[in-house]
Amino acid sequence: MNLSTSLASFFQAEILKELQKARLEVENVKRQMLQQEISFNIQQTEALTRYAEMNKNENLNSKPQL
Repeated sequence: MNLSTSLASFFQAEILKELQKARLEVENVKRQMLQQEISFNIQQTEALTRYAEMNKNENLNSKPQL
């Protein structure tokens, strides 16, 4: 194996390491985005539940008494 082949192999290994690092970073960003989306959806669900409960209670209170 000559020097140029050794250098090529070294740089190829370094490029592969950097590529793997970049892939991990992308996966971490995707995971964070999904966690934020889940958190947002939970907040929306809680808000809608409160709204529905409030309307349900208002409707029960506004029904005429027999």
